[in-house]
Amino acid sequence: MTKKYPEVVIGVLILKDDKVLLGKRKKGDGAFEYAGPGGHLAFGETLEECAQRKVTEETGLVVENVQIVSFLNALHWKGSHYVDIEATAQWVSGEPQVLDSEMFDGWSWYDIGDLPEPLIVGDKKGLEALKTGEVYFGTVR
Repeated sequence: MTKKYPEVVIGVLILKDDKVLLGKRKKGDGAFEYAGPGGHLAFGETLEECAQRKVTEETGLVVENVQIVSFLNALHWKGSHYVDIEATAQWVSGEPQVLDSEMFDGWSWYDIGDLPEPLIVGDKKGLEALKTGEVYFGTVR
């Protein structure tokens, strides 16, 4: 059954020494695409709190300086509608661990200029916004 309302999700692009942390998704919308950690915004949670929580839950890393870089109205997956908010965060410490092995098969640091494909659209728009220095607002069908 198709949902009757959009879901709000936060994606996090963790940056370290001109690299970004990505993993290949195993299931759900965006399966087999590369993405950073992320997930659903909880009731009463700020965007920054959600970003921090998802990074901790999925990678075990410590990050700081969470910054929102894009707002994407994602309509491109049949039967799904997401308001996808992308953020960047600076790596502080830790080695990435696969803490959600049902969703991701591993984590790797990639040069921002040499990213794996296919890259999930929300992260792609977030990285484009990072390059231009302007927050992205748009819709993908």
